[in-house]
Amino acid sequence: MRGILLILALAPALLVGCGDDDGETTVAITETVTEAETTEAGTAEGPQGELTQRGIGSVEAGLTTAEVRAEFGPPDHERQVPGCPLAGPNAPPILQWTWEGTDGSTVLDFDVSSEKLVSYRTTSTELESAAGVRVGDPFQALRRGYGDQLQDLPLGAPANERVGLWYIGNPERLWQLFDLRGGKVRNIQGGDIQICE
Repeated sequence: MRGILLILALAPALLVGCGDDDGETTVAITETVTEAETTEAGTAEGPQGELTQRGIGSVEAGLTTAEVRAEFGPPDHERQVPGCPLAGPNAPPILQWTWEGTDGSTVLDFDVSSEKLVSYRTTSTELESAAGVRVGDPFQALRRGYGDQLQDLPLGAPANERVGLWYIGNPERLWQLFDLRGGKVRNIQGGDIQICE
């Protein structure tokens, strides 16, 4: 925007007259974009990169809100929610940042007091895991991608090829969780995931 205002202010100096055969003059205006504006525009694309146990692309658990904003730009929505009720009465509140994509959303959870990234979850089909698995893929793609690393998380009932939670990694630290419904991946999560449902 500053570049456009600068051009309007300097418009008389930027006018270049080109005579045509019919006597009309063509005006050419050149817009200059500063490096700061390019960087700001480049970060406004939202979450991008591979979904891993640690995070999304270069954004990993432990980064601050400022560092995440520098990579992904500002979120579409921001809200504070209570912490996981299963963690007890002193569960720290969570700051949630949400980006709405063309086909699903991506939510990043931050610890409110430290402003550090804890985990993510996505329903976007635009993002894929390191093994090439996306939301909407069948269980077979999940099994092909992760093989013996893939384990079921029996919450209430054991997971199967149609429904349930499957994961890779270490639930005590950083892990990646795939929620299966109707034989397809419904959402993908990663980081220090707290199971609160």
